[in-house]
Amino acid sequence: MQSFSHALGAAGDAQLVLVSGAPRTGIAALAGQLAQHPDALLVDGTNTQALVWLSCLIDEPDHLESLQLEMEAQLREIHGAIPAQAPTHLILPVQGLIADPVLQDKLLVSNLSGRMRLLLTQRGRNDTMASLARFPHLQPDLPDPHHHQGAYLVAADQLLTEARAQVNHLQSQWASAGLTWFLVNFEALTSNPDLRLSQLRKQLGLRHLESEERQPRRRGISLSVCCRERKIDASSVGRWQRQLDIQMASSEDITSSAPLTPGEPNQPPVILTGRGGSGTRLLAEVCMGFGLHLGDSLNRSLDSLQWVDLIYEAVLTNLAGHANPWRGSWAAELRNRARWHRSAHTPLDQPWGFKLPEAMLVGQELMEAWPKAKLVHLVRHPLDVCLRRTHMTSRTTNPIGRATLGAAYRALGRNLDPQIDPPHWRNAVSWWFQLSRMQSYKHRSGHRILEVRYEDLCDHTTAAAAKLARELNLQTSSIQLQVDAERRRRWEPDDPHIAEIWDLCGPIASLYGYTLES
Repeated sequence: MQSFSHALGAAGDAQLVLVSGAPRTGIAALAGQLAQHPDALLVDGTNTQALVWLSCLIDEPDHLESLQLEMEAQLREIHGAIPAQAPTHLILPVQGLIADPVLQDKLLVSNLSGRMRLLLTQRGRNDTMASLARFPHLQPDLPDPHHHQGAYLVAADQLLTEARAQVNHLQSQWASAGLTWFLVNFEALTSNPDLRLSQLRKQLGLRHLESEERQPRRRGISLSVCCRERKIDASSVGRWQRQLDIQMASSEDITSSAPLTPGEPNQPPVILTGRGGSGTRLLAEVCMGFGLHLGDSLNRSLDSLQWVDLIYEAVLTNLAGHANPWRGSWAAELRNRARWHRSAHTPLDQPWGFKLPEAMLVGQELMEAWPKAKLVHLVRHPLDVCLRRTHMTSRTTNPIGRATLGAAYRALGRNLDPQIDPPHWRNAVSWWFQLSRMQSYKHRSGHRILEVRYEDLCDHTTAAAAKLARELNLQTSSIQLQVDAERRRRWEPDDPHIAEIWDLCGPIASLYGYTLES
């Protein structure tokens, strides 16, 4: 099977695993982990995509094929192949199901009832409220948690009370109808995720996997903000105690178990970044070759997955213009994440860091969290970056791209919808905006920012790598990079878009030694 729509169409009588619950109780995380099974397919997306598909499956099955093709165009695959065999289970994160009594009633009387399994997530109220506060864009009706915490706590408590009542009603409905449902407690899941996930897969009828069959990546389609390949852990349990005011303690529902926090790393981090599509994977290869530990969970681009959710939410909050969340508790949250993801497998004195292209959107805030951190910025000629496929930060099909382009268009005074502009222009605006931010960081903390040109890394690998190792105080070693020459330049000199891109990006590009001819 080569496409999402084909795989979904071939699912036939596959089990429908509906994952629902109150907001921020682990729905997407649980669904993503279940979908790592090679027989499962994740049907996820922005807003109500999975709910729309489910509703169409009941009411308009003749339109399913066209809807699946439409979803194919709207959604993108994240890190993983579509199952080669027809999936036996479809995993649908459908938070909105608890608030949709019409769809609930239809499901109960539909011919799908025998195929459905319902997972309801629950989580300690305080941690749920703290998680809601970290994603203000997901609940725009709630008061600003940074400026009006008292009002926020009252409103969030009411929202969660209503959501829990909806969850209880849905659970009661399914129990009365004799349908299969399971309650998944977030704290229990994080205490022993491997065991609990194994039990859930068995209860859902997913076949047992031998160790060599286990897949490191989930399978399916998603536009989720966070890359849910990061393993489930307890680093967010008890997080409310580090994030929100002590008045949270007045709530009746207090999470009793705070996460274990192993020893503090002995060295500040090295943060690797660069506009996505610039070749940051090569930069990561070089630094890892010098003994820099970038984490235990890396994707094919060598992005440090355990930092994705924290950095992405910071980017969204920062670009939305909310009050800066990095002062105080957020800086502590970053350092707590570092304790969680280093000391279990690496010595505390080993050089460490993480690589994530989108980190350059909050570079200054990261350096404030670690006053002695070094930020390595990989830069590449804008024509090579802009005259190629779009990157997450130049697409309107995901929250990071929408936030980046929105802020960039405002900075340019461009009052148009980015969706109507062609890809090369969105690439150029994204490049210009992100490199402009890096220039502003240099004015404040220039001695802590190291710049590496992609072209130098490819053409003068030994010299460029040795210079980087000296500046980072890393042990040098022989570096051999595999560079695909055909990928270095995929545009033609007579491309009509060159002048438009250079007019915007040229002034900043010249600061890095680039010219239109180079």
